[in-house]
Amino acid sequence: MFKSVLGICWRAMAKHARRQSLYFCRTLYTLQVVVNSIYLPLSWSLSSQITKVRRHHYAVLNTRLIFVNLQSSM
Repeated sequence: MFKSVLGICWRAMAKHARRQSLYFCRTLYTLQVVVNSIYLPLSWSLSSQITKVRRHHYAVLNTRLIFVNLQSSM
């Protein structure tokens, strides 16, 4: 994400006047900061929820497998 923003800024600096491109870069940077501040916690919470669900699922699977193994060995 950050590299793409830098690339866009570099192209803008090459095309336009310095002051315009600086304003453009600043706008892009603030936009990126806002997106990161919203998106990153959201993705973190989503991934933690998914891992919780997975852990629970695996725990249930493991207990079932142990139970089946115990039954078959008896």
